[in-house]
Amino acid sequence: AYASGADGRLHAIDLLSRRDRVIAAAGSALVGTPVATRNRVYALSADGRVHSASPDTAEATVLCQLDGTATGALSVARGTIFAADTGGFVYAIGAADGRERWRLPTGGLVMTAPLPVGEWVYAGGTDGVLREVGIKDGLERPPAKIGAAVHTPPVHDGGRLYVGASDGTVRGYRHGPDGLDRLWKHPAGDEIAGLAAANGRVYVAAGDRLLEIDGATGDQEEVFDVDFLIGAPPVVFGRHCCIAGFGGVVTCLRLS
Repeated sequence: AYASGADGRLHAIDLLSRRDRVIAAAGSALVGTPVATRNRVYALSADGRVHSASPDTAEATVLCQLDGTATGALSVARGTIFAADTGGFVYAIGAADGRERWRLPTGGLVMTAPLPVGEWVYAGGTDGVLREVGIKDGLERPPAKIGAAVHTPPVHDGGRLYVGASDGTVRGYRHGPDGLDRLWKHPAGDEIAGLAAANGRVYVAAGDRLLEIDGATGDQEEVFDVDFLIGAPPVVFGRHCCIAGFGGVVTCLRLS
């Protein structure tokens, strides 16, 4: 497991022995969640630097410097790093050489990790827009206008894309020939902490409930009530779902 701290240190933790090694020291607070690939770990520091570290040798480098302060939005796919800054830009950066491939201006801030799917990357922002951008060329297709800020990362499953917004509503989309086509929207009834999707179902953490929604129709299948506020996106594996609360409680639910 990899964890980043406000002290600028990136940790690699062996889950069996609990041994904790520092594999990078950024010198500035690390923001967002680090991303691990097969042989590298990537992290963002608040000063806009993109860091790359080896989990085996603890060799670390600064790949590049964003123009603005990093928002914490970070993802990696197809040899490309996607990051965002407070200047309102989303960047595509070569993971091997740190070169900027393209940058996309947005009307707000992208606070959550862009989602790469196939040849496209999806980014939702505080301007209430979900953008679909070509990974290779940075060309943007007609965006989906959500109308409310997106503070949690979109998720993908079975050819469909799901987005939770600050208005407490989840929306389902499919990749159409001319852009994103909305399939449905479903009110969650509370502030959305995050989504997960698997096996044709969408799992929505909202307030003190976990909703299970049919990904094709948007119909609600089941509701799990817990006695704490959920503070992070759920994690689904097999027929189980783990949720974490603000009080430090982690609960594992068995799905139907």
